Amino acid sequence: MAGKAIPEYVAAQLDAHIHLIGDDFAYGDMAPDAVKAMLRTVYILLRDTGRRPWEVRWLRMDCLEAQDSEYILIWDNHKARRNRRHLEIGRETAFAIQEWLAIRRTLKVPVRSRTFLFPTARHGYDACIDADTVAKMLRRWVDGLPELLTDTVDKDGNLLPFDRSRIFAYAFRHTYAQRHADAGTELNTLRDLMDHKSADTAMGYFKVSMGKRRNAVETMRQHVVDRYGNPAPTPSATAYEARSVAVPFGNCKEPSNVKAAAAVARFVSSAPGAPSTVPIPPSSLRSRTTSVRSRPTARWPGPWGPRSSSSATSATRSTLSRTSSPAFAARSS
Repeated sequence: MAGKAIPEYVAAQLDAHIHLIGDDFAYGDMAPDAVKAMLRTVYILLRDTGRRPWEVRWLRMDCLEAQDSEYILIWDNHKARRNRRHLEIGRETAFAIQEWLAIRRTLKVPVRSRTFLFPTARHGYDACIDADTVAKMLRRWVDGLPELLTDTVDKDGNLLPFDRSRIFAYAFRHTYAQRHADAGTELNTLRDLMDHKSADTAMGYFKVSMGKRRNAVETMRQHVVDRYGNPAPTPSATAYEARSVAVPFGNCKEPSNVKAAAAVARFVSSAPGAPSTVPIPPSSLRSRTTSVRSRPTARWPGPWGPRSSSSATSATRSTLSRTSSPAFAARSS
């Protein structure tokens, strides 16, 4: 799942054209201005809350609460069967909901839709706006934008176009998680914001950015020590990466390990002042063990060399025959 987040520079371009959402989009007998206001609010909630698309569609009229000058979004996690969940939201997001609520209360909607924030456009099975409508709204809006550019340039120095198929309703949930991860939100906090039971699930929604990796390297290079425990910080993060390789307890600067690309170091030397870890991957250990077992027994020259199994058996039999003879028994007595 990781990697589906919409880049922030693309999200900024979308926000710059938010006024175009819902243009010429028919929604039952709802007035065009009301349609635009509703679809704009749907987009803002997808962007700012990170809720699943159906969780936004099923929001109720009483989904917004104010607590000590802060705003809480009340939503239902139908997937995990946890209802009336609370999510802290920003003021701009809350104001967008309030603006739509003012319009929503003036609309005539089907009976089934009276408690829903986003009513249905027909008197059928649905009680709220359906998934197809949200998907079509996003698709028509995104495809109709004059341009969406990446931060990559071609050989002529022109910015390349962004793949618009990467923009869909669920992608905003990944974008929400990635935004928090880039801002340094703790994993357990992000897990709670995403309403996941496991932090591993939350980790599937974002990637560790290159900037955070570089910051981690920048921090670690200040704490490099030599084999004797003396501080030996590297002059730059690039030098730290170039002169070291990853091992379980940090990075290793032993030249032989760096040259060997430091295959997974599983065993750490326990000798005092050990200069580095010993990189011996399990697959290598198995291959070495197999080769040793299959290696033929060495033949030492001279009478003290190890004998083969056949020669050892013959010698044993000869010794037994001598010790059991009458002459040997007479000498022993």
